[in-house]
Amino acid sequence: MPWRRMAKTILHSWYGGNEAGNAVADVIFGKANPSGKLPVTFPSRLQDGPSFLSFGSDNGKIYYSEDVFVGHRWFEARGIELAFAFGHGLSYTTFSTSNIRMADSKVLVDIKNTGSIVGGEVAMLYVSYDTTKSGKKSRFHRPVWTLAVFQKNVYGFCEEFQWEFGS
Repeated sequence: MPWRRMAKTILHSWYGGNEAGNAVADVIFGKANPSGKLPVTFPSRLQDGPSFLSFGSDNGKIYYSEDVFVGHRWFEARGIELAFAFGHGLSYTTFSTSNIRMADSKVLVDIKNTGSIVGGEVAMLYVSYDTTKSGKKSRFHRPVWTLAVFQKNVYGFCEEFQWEFGS
């Protein structure tokens, strides 16, 4: 999307079904507040995608060169500039996160709607493998980070909520 910087807004509605037109109109005219997050990654350049160099077949054989680095993992592992990252999404309101902490086997975070209207927000917890403590390098390829869990909540104006991940 080389034109993305010239646009004030980009709304991706995916496959909304029979009511897609009404839903998009509600978002455009402010009747509904968008709160979705991207389930994919959009690179800045097509050439940076994981399948660009291995597209097509070689005598009927197809090679998947990205290994475990499928989707956002490919771009993260290589530090590639993105147009839109996995999990990106905007809203007509704003949110703040604070007081991120661990308690026992739980991760806790406070999320607050700091905007002026009701809105939904998705909290996403990512994990990574730390091999520095053991000093051993894993014999398996590992992504830089992996989405472990996510949770969506709708907040009123100035409403705050403590999210808890884990058991």
